[in-house]
Parts: sequence; structure tokens; C-alpha cells
Amino acid sequence: MKMGFQNQDENRFRLFFEVSPNLMCTLDSDGIITDINERALDYIGYKKEELVGKSCFDFIEHNYKKVALDGFAQMQKTGTGPLIEILLIKKNGAKFYGMCSGVRLGKKDPPEYIIAIQDISKLHDMLQKAEEGEIRLKDQYAELKKTHESLVLAEKKYRNLYDISPDMLRTITPDEKIIDCNNAYVKNLGYTKEEIIGKAKAVDHTAEKSYGELEKSIAEWKKNGKIINMEIWMKRKDGSVFPTLLSGTNIYDEQGRLTGRTVALRDITELYYSRKKIEEDQAKLSEQYRALKNAERAKDEFLAMVTHELKTPLVPIQGYVDMTLAEKFGPLTPTQHERLEIVKHSTESMQKLISDLFDVQKIELGQLKLEKKMHNLSEIISNTISSLKPLTDKNKIEITTYIKPDIACICDHTRISQVMTNLILNAINFCPKEKGSITVKLDKEEQFYSIVVKDNGTGISEDKLDKIFVRFYQVDTSNTRDHKGTGLGLSICKGIIDGHGGKIWAKSEGMGKGTEIHMLLPA
Repeated sequence: MKMGFQNQDENRFRLFFEVSPNLMCTLDSDGIITDINERALDYIGYKKEELVGKSCFDFIEHNYKKVALDGFAQMQKTGTGPLIEILLIKKNGAKFYGMCSGVRLGKKDPPEYIIAIQDISKLHDMLQKAEEGEIRLKDQYAELKKTHESLVLAEKKYRNLYDISPDMLRTITPDEKIIDCNNAYVKNLGYTKEEIIGKAKAVDHTAEKSYGELEKSIAEWKKNGKIINMEIWMKRKDGSVFPTLLSGTNIYDEQGRLTGRTVALRDITELYYSRKKIEEDQAKLSEQYRALKNAERAKDEFLAMVTHELKTPLVPIQGYVDMTLAEKFGPLTPTQHERLEIVKHSTESMQKLISDLFDVQKIELGQLKLEKKMHNLSEIISNTISSLKPLTDKNKIEITTYIKPDIACICDHTRISQVMTNLILNAINFCPKEKGSITVKLDKEEQFYSIVVKDNGTGISEDKLDKIFVRFYQVDTSNTRDHKGTGLGLSICKGIIDGHGGKIWAKSEGMGKGTEIHMLLPA
């Protein structure tokens, strides 16, 4: 079944129905589609014969059907449907959010209803981002709802839609002379209808910078008989200009002869300048981001250079201290020997710090080179534990191992040994002296080798587990903390494991309940 348009008013509505930039359809009292405009067909990808006779609710996403049914029931009862947001499904399966409302058409019996739908997917997404602090579009979203509501609910009788539409509507002849326009058109342009109808042409109300777009729209009309959402700048009577979206379609008489065109123009001033502001802000943010990245890289390169230069004076200091301790320059008193041991220990600590800084910078700059060869991973871990045994014995800390023998792995021997040394030293540092317990496990899990270093030390709170692998991060940053360090060790471990294509993370049940460091290396 299709709506009939028998007189001039209904013909005018028919033209508005077809030229509307909204998705328009008519329904019978059971929600069956009786007609649908070209704009809707183009947008959702169906042909008219595929939709007419089908229930409109078949094209609404399941979770939104109830609100649609409730809205349709209210429209049947009062003649006016509420403004609702629904999720609709295109022929290709794509979904989009639509702002939907409707009214009963006149007093037809059986009743018919006209439904208007506007795609608000982009603004829906932008509103979600606004709630996350990226942009603020709530006012624009509310204004869109208000504008859409005024479009469909301002007048129940469809014969007045042309005049009361918030969109600017004009009807023109094939030679571009304006023969009709609505109230919004004269109000926005500052003219009276007497100054426009029969006296003005479309170009007279077009800003000079859009003459080219106007010519394109005319050419497209001649080729396709319609145009949808072309951006055109309009010119008011006072000379001011503003952006609009232009949509239009041809008008034919009963013999099929072209008699003119009906055009709908939507003022997009607020959206245009909001979009422009967002684009400008994004450009500024991009520039600031590039500047920050350049500054970060310059800082990293400077720190790498300084770190490298710091190593140079340490070499002779360490050499001469070792020679002096070996009494190459003469015998030492016990006090001199004790003081030189302190100097030696301090230079070794400085050397370790500089090496860690150097490794961190290489990781940050992507310059960490790994010499990967086939190695016995079981031996690497066992030898590392053995090298640290004097320290664990000194602190009376027990190390228990569960190491699967003869596991071969393609890895950098030195770097994996460095990772294990860092992890075990960390565990020793945070374990209770004389009651400390460390467990080291090595096993195979599917396509990975699993390494776990577990201690019964101070533990880590859940909110800090992910942060401990960030360079310079300290769980305890107070000046009186018991455990000293730069916060570089775990950051270096992560860089090395990542470089092997593996993964590293921490587990802890909380403060005072120990810590587990888990690693996976590709088998």
C-alpha cells in the first residue's frame, strides 16, 4: 500500500517527503512500511520493493525494539510519537544510531503515520568521547535533539510541513528562478517572500566562494535528478555569509516533464565552527606532541652521551685503586687498605649505575642489540644462582630451585644472565635477613619457556604491580626507605625480555606477602 497525494497540498508534502535530508517513511497501524523516500533507500542500501510491506521493526537492532514498540504505541494513542534514539541495521549489516520521531498523517482511516529518522552516529560517538574529557559536545547534541524535535513535532498536519520546516526550503524553475520558499528561508536570509518569489534566482543568495559548488550541484541535478548534502555557503541580505548543507530533487508534472526543483538547505554554522575548532585543537595537540617527542629524544640522546662520558674517568680510577690495593706503589696500612676498599666498592656501584643508565637509554632509543644464539637456558640460570651464592649465604637466605634440565633456547646469554642477576638481587634485597626464602623455577609451557622468581619479602600492593617496570619508579620514595636503588633494574629486565619477544610481569598478594616475577621466553 502507498500513500496517495491527490491535491496540491499533498503534492507539496510529497515533494518535501522526497527532498528531505532525513530518512523518511510512512507506516500503517501495524508498523508496516507503506512508503519510503530515496534518501532512506540510498542510505540503508535497500530497494523500495524490498521494504514496502515489511515491518519497520525488522530493521531495528534487538535491544532497541522495545523502546521502538513503546514509542509506536504512544503515537497510536496520542497521534504524536516521542523522540527516541534507536540502533538501525543497513542491508549490508552495518548499524547506525538514529534519532527517530513521528506523527499521524491527518485524519486518514485507517490511520497512517510518517516517521523521520536522522543519523546521529557521529555525534553519538563524539558525545561518548566528550564524557571521557576529549571534547565537549553535549550542548550541540541537545541542540540537535531540539532541532530534530521541532522538525517533526512542530505541526501534526503534514500540509503545513513545507512552511514550518526549520530547514530552509525553496522551489525553483529549471532556469533557477525561485517560485516558492518557506518561512525559515526568508527568516535566515533577511528578505521578505515578496522580495524573493518570482524575482530572485538561486545564485543571488549564494556566497561568491560557493559559485563553483553551485554549478557542480546544478550539473549533478541535470545528471542524476537529485543531490544530497553538498556544502554551500549562503549570503544574507546584509551581505553576511553562513554554511549550509544542500539537498534537492527534481519536480515533474503528471506527464513526467521537468517543472523545477525543490531544495532543502540546513544551516550548519554551529557544527561547522565546532568542527573547525576541533580540527585546530587537534593540529595544536599534534604539534605539541611532536615537540614533546623531539624534546624527549633530545633528552635521551643527551643522557646517553653523558652516561657514556661518565664511564671514561672511572676506568683509570678503578685501575689505580686496584693497583694500589695490590701494593704496586708500596705497602698499605690497615686503615689505608680499608679506605681504598670503600673507594673500590663506590666506583663499582657507580659503574653499575652508569651501565644501567646506558642500557635504559639504548632500550628507549631502540638501540639495544641482542646477540641471539642457541644456549642452554638451564645452565644460564643455574650459573647465575651459583655466582650469587656468597651473597645469599652472607644474608642467610635460602634459594630453592626447580629447573628443568637441558632446555635449549635462542637467546642472548649475557642479557638473560643480567636479567636473572637483577631479579635475584632484588629478591635478596627485599627478603628478611636470616629468614629469607627465594624460589626459582624453569619449565616449558606450550610454545614458551616459563621462568618464575618468587620471594617471601615485603610484597607489592596491587595498584603498583604494573608500575614497577617503569624506569626510575620506586615503590617506596621516602628518604628513609630501607631499600636503596635507582628503579632501573626491572625496567632493563623488561626491555631485554621484550627484545626477545617474551613477556614479564609481577604478582603479589599484597604488602608483607612476597612477590613473584614471571617471564615467558619463546621456545
